[in-house]
Amino acid sequence: EKLEKFRKLMELSENIKNFSVFSEKMRFVLRNIIYMFHRERTACLYLLKQDMPVKVVADKEDDFFACEKDPEALALKQFDEWVAENRQSIIIADINKEVRFVSDKTETVRSLISVPVMINDGVAGILKITSEEPGVFSREDLRFLDIVSGIIGKVLAEEAYV
Repeated sequence: EKLEKFRKLMELSENIKNFSVFSEKMRFVLRNIIYMFHRERTACLYLLKQDMPVKVVADKEDDFFACEKDPEALALKQFDEWVAENRQSIIIADINKEVRFVSDKTETVRSLISVPVMINDGVAGILKITSEEPGVFSREDLRFLDIVSGIIGKVLAEEAYV
């Protein structure tokens, strides 16, 4: 499984150049994340540009991909804000047992990994994968997602998304 993820990372890094449109690049990245973390339900990318914040979601189960600009839908959760403010990755094994953040008991998400997407010295976005099952993510998963966020940061920098 680890070797397969590395293979997909290499493929992602090399093949992203084949897309010329920004939205196609982001879709390609999120689709590959869903493939790499096949047991998870949702990958989400928040782009935090001041005048144009965007939320992009990909879901394997429903083959769902959307780009959201609604301000209410763009509201970051406490852990998302923490990732953006601290510029650090986070892994939460069970949101219902998490003491650092107050959880909404109606939320179906049980575990998550979230990493900042950096351009130069600033946070350009947040990349997050969630699961309805507790304890599904490992430190290795977090490292992989950190690498993918670096790829996204490079694409954003090339697109002058600052």
